[in-house]
Amino acid sequence: MALYLQFEGENPTYVILERLEGLGHEVTVSEIFDGLKFRIKPPYSLEFEVFPDLNGRWTAFTKSSAEMRRLQGELGNLVVKE
Repeated sequence: MALYLQFEGENPTYVILERLEGLGHEVTVSEIFDGLKFRIKPPYSLEFEVFPDLNGRWTAFTKSSAEMRRLQGELGNLVVKE
């Protein structure tokens, strides 16, 4: 499942961190290749990778579509593309 993050031209790290930590989640971010890996704990056990595309959008990939859909509700400005 891929989610298109609607943060055109900017790195979404701080926006994602600020929102999720503000909601009480424990978030770990690490750099991988040309992107970022997020690990989110309670109430999720979710890991996803985020990469920029040539249009300035950031795309998140995960194996857990159910957890990502729950996360989408909390972040608000994600559009689900399967």
